[in-house]
Amino acid sequence: MKAAESASYSRISNHMNSSINSSQWSDVISCGSGNKSSIAEEVEEKLHQIRDRQKKKRERSVEQPSVLSFFPEKEVEKPYEIEYRNKKIKYLEERVHKPLVNTRYVRKDGASTPLKHRTQSANLVTGAFSSLLPKILELLNDKYDLRMDIKKNIESLYKELEGMQAVLHDLARREQAQLDAVVMIWAKEVRDLSYNVEDMIDSLTGEEIRGLSEKTPFFFLVNDTDFIYENREKVINEIREKVKGVASRREKYKVDDRIVAAYPKATDNVDPPLLDLFQESEEVIGIEAQVEEVIRQLKGHDWDNNNNKLKIVSIVGMAGSGKTTLAKAIAKAVPKEVLHDTVFVSVSQDPNMKRVLMDILLQIDEREYRSLTGSTFDAKLLINIIRRVIGSKGYFIVIDDIWDVKSWKFIKDALDTRCGSRVVITTRLLEVAVNAGDVYKLKALSHSHSGELFNTRLFGGKDNVPRVVPEVPEKLLQKCGGVPLAIITMASLFARKPRNYCSKVHTNVSFGSAVGGNRDVDETRRILLSSYYNLPYHLRACLLHLQVFPEDYLITEETLIWKWAAEGLIVEEPGRGLFEIGDGYFKELIDSSVVMPVEDDSDYGTIVGCRVHYLVFDMICSLSAIENFVTIEDGSSQYSLIESKQARRLGIQKWTTENGDPLANIGSRSLRSFNTTGCRFSVELSLSRFKLLRVIAIEECTLLDGDLSPLGKLILLRYLGLYHTLIKKLPEDIGELIYLQTLDLRGTRVHGLPWEVTQISQLKCLRADGDTAMPYGMGKLTSLEELRLGAIDTSADFVDGLGRLTELRELEIRINQLDVNEAGALVQSLKKLEKIQVLRLVGFPWPPSRVDELNWGNFDPPQQLRELHLSIPSTRPPAWVHVSRVPMLSHLVVSLKSKEDQDLDILGALPELSSLQLVLPSKVVLSITGRSGAFPRLRYFRTSVPAKFLRGAMPTLEFLHFDANFDFDPDFAASTLGNLPSLQKVEVEITSNALSFESMNEVMKRAVDQHRNHPSLRVIKVDHVHAGFLEQFKWPATRHIAVILGGSSSRVTTQHWQS
Repeated sequence: MKAAESASYSRISNHMNSSINSSQWSDVISCGSGNKSSIAEEVEEKLHQIRDRQKKKRERSVEQPSVLSFFPEKEVEKPYEIEYRNKKIKYLEERVHKPLVNTRYVRKDGASTPLKHRTQSANLVTGAFSSLLPKILELLNDKYDLRMDIKKNIESLYKELEGMQAVLHDLARREQAQLDAVVMIWAKEVRDLSYNVEDMIDSLTGEEIRGLSEKTPFFFLVNDTDFIYENREKVINEIREKVKGVASRREKYKVDDRIVAAYPKATDNVDPPLLDLFQESEEVIGIEAQVEEVIRQLKGHDWDNNNNKLKIVSIVGMAGSGKTTLAKAIAKAVPKEVLHDTVFVSVSQDPNMKRVLMDILLQIDEREYRSLTGSTFDAKLLINIIRRVIGSKGYFIVIDDIWDVKSWKFIKDALDTRCGSRVVITTRLLEVAVNAGDVYKLKALSHSHSGELFNTRLFGGKDNVPRVVPEVPEKLLQKCGGVPLAIITMASLFARKPRNYCSKVHTNVSFGSAVGGNRDVDETRRILLSSYYNLPYHLRACLLHLQVFPEDYLITEETLIWKWAAEGLIVEEPGRGLFEIGDGYFKELIDSSVVMPVEDDSDYGTIVGCRVHYLVFDMICSLSAIENFVTIEDGSSQYSLIESKQARRLGIQKWTTENGDPLANIGSRSLRSFNTTGCRFSVELSLSRFKLLRVIAIEECTLLDGDLSPLGKLILLRYLGLYHTLIKKLPEDIGELIYLQTLDLRGTRVHGLPWEVTQISQLKCLRADGDTAMPYGMGKLTSLEELRLGAIDTSADFVDGLGRLTELRELEIRINQLDVNEAGALVQSLKKLEKIQVLRLVGFPWPPSRVDELNWGNFDPPQQLRELHLSIPSTRPPAWVHVSRVPMLSHLVVSLKSKEDQDLDILGALPELSSLQLVLPSKVVLSITGRSGAFPRLRYFRTSVPAKFLRGAMPTLEFLHFDANFDFDPDFAASTLGNLPSLQKVEVEITSNALSFESMNEVMKRAVDQHRNHPSLRVIKVDHVHAGFLEQFKWPATRHIAVILGGSSSRVTTQHWQS
């Protein structure tokens, strides 16, 4: 078996057009069982069947039409047709539920096997190749019963397409400017080919399934069981001809030779002198406080050189955020009498490490070490020289623009001497920063500093700014987002223009339109592209996909990941779920500083999504337009931008009722994804004519209460998002959307799901709220990974079905009625959810008077549980909420009827707990002791009663919220805030009858003023008349405060808010 497998693998590694018959038969042998004679008999029998089928097909004299052709309906169904139809129904039922990749070519141990395709995400670089190639392999499955010559064609086709994919990967390492027009045209043709071929295969599959469900004329014309196979063969031959045409043009135009002639890589270093353009104006504006913060981290307890340990601080931020400028400012601010001298070295991408080491030596003593320049000394010798030179003196060293951990570790070997040196590194990558030392995340410039920097650049220097200047438009500064590079580049666009010019055009300004005509813009684009080309191939496509969202839009992580999955940008891996893989993609984009993380204000430190800075968004739009990755239509032009394009992913933005149907002018039927957010439509959207749609996302839109029934015909649909629309009813045939993965109905008027939903066996994410009732048989949805529901029906069917959803990773349900028996059954079902990571059981309305306390008994939680939300009141926290049972628990919401001292001790021992919300009766007095090691990572604490903190309690706490009841003594809490050394924000909620608002405001203001961090303060006053109503929203999910009053302090905010 091993020999056969090795032989077949060597065949695959040969020339593209070589036959791989041996791989087929070695695969059959390796999968067989029994002795050699039985295997040989099985192979001989298979050959005999193939010869018989080929003989029959040669005898056919009439060529059958394609599956994709139109077939007239027959009036009478004959007996043999009924027999055939029943066979095909059974076959297609098996086909629908089988994995997309043929398991014959995937070994369970994950090792390499003949024809195993190394799955990568579909992306801009490779088009649809990564999702296409497994589908090509699938056609080799014996169930398709294709002739051997057709199988050979498929094998040849696979190798040709795989070779094209490899060429596109090679092109991705080169900048577009380095490639000539012929190569770019051919690459575009290859990408288009991959999409078109995948569409042909998917259309074939969709037509077969649709034919069964609708009983189309196709099944009334079948004359024998070979009909469907011959039509598949015709489609395969059509695909082969298309691929041969593209391959022939590769040779004709000598594409490979042209690629070799291009420059080696797209990740060439950005020339450090070019960055001076962006540093001159910003170096003295708005960074003084950040300089002090970093110096404080570097200094530690003191500057005493007797402390010989190397101290390192990493400054991390996106391109152009001012990392280098901050590092230079820190170097100037470090006392010269403390550290011997300053060294500043820029590394950049793909560095020559010997050159970097020589730069360090030359800055230490150029006269002494100039003779080493150009020498043949190896890097190890240079490291030893540096260690010897700096070993006796303390230096301040800046290592600028590091792109990988390996380069940093190499440099650190030279610096890691016991000399008391201080090192600052700058990087765009969080992974590098964490590996280096203490992390300092660069802050954006304030609004006032942004305006000051803009004017300084606009007028050519700080001294040239007139005393009276027009105010910089608010929206223009918002676009820049406090990023110095964006501000300077924006200012350069308006330099030497009339002073009122920027107020007229700021809404339509684009950096892309100025490329090639403005040096600042050109260098900005080059700096940003270095971040883009540093991303792995699969992340480039995920980044460009963000263009489907409006500019400056809060993109929630979970919604984004499920859209990536539906688009084919995430490919399942053995043993890992789609969401788990996508979550890794999302974190990589954040850690690469190409998108900005957004934290949940109501749960401090929890990243809920991201935003794309205008600089990056502009780059994304330019790259996407070149490659036709996403098409945007906003109705601003009289003529549609998409009439002449083959749109595959369409984003509709800023659409109003006057614009009509945005799909009316789309002639191409190749549309795969339709996305629209915050638009108003006055007509029905003609989506049903686009049979290849995988994604429909109509979110936060105003729609006519139209008929969605045509959507049930879109067999290939994988994502249906109707978040916050007025839709009332789903199509009755929604069960035919057999590939649907995500159904988002939050904020709709859908009151009940049709029972057909339970037939969607591949559904992975179901979100609903309010009164959306689940149908009978929910336990059939065994692929679900995320389930969010409103007020649930606690019937036996629902509770029992819940226990069958063993793939659930996240569960959120609201319970308004639960008796003792139902509570026991619910716990028994929860025991079976061994993969659960997020569990939210919400009592509703508050307080949930009709919900009995859950009796957890011997419940054994999964070790990976990281978020637990139990707002159903209980006497004590569940016994299993313990460090030994849930060591990864980071977020906890719990409602208790009473408080025991040991409860806080148990919660304080949870090592990963970063967020705690504790609901207690109003008469409880809460005192947090300073037990050693308690709450080591807690950043967010919200409690419904006042709290007193003893010294050492919650050392990492940054956000504190508590409620003031009628007996509240303001000095009780305010006097102990100083015992929270990391405190940044304080929030207090009082009722109108509790005590004087002015008194509370004054006491709390005094407390925060005395705190060394001067935390921000928000005092919230709630009308007692409405307090009972508001209480039901307080814990946990939606919090809506009607009135907030503020005092004279600037840190006391006054606003209407919702979290």
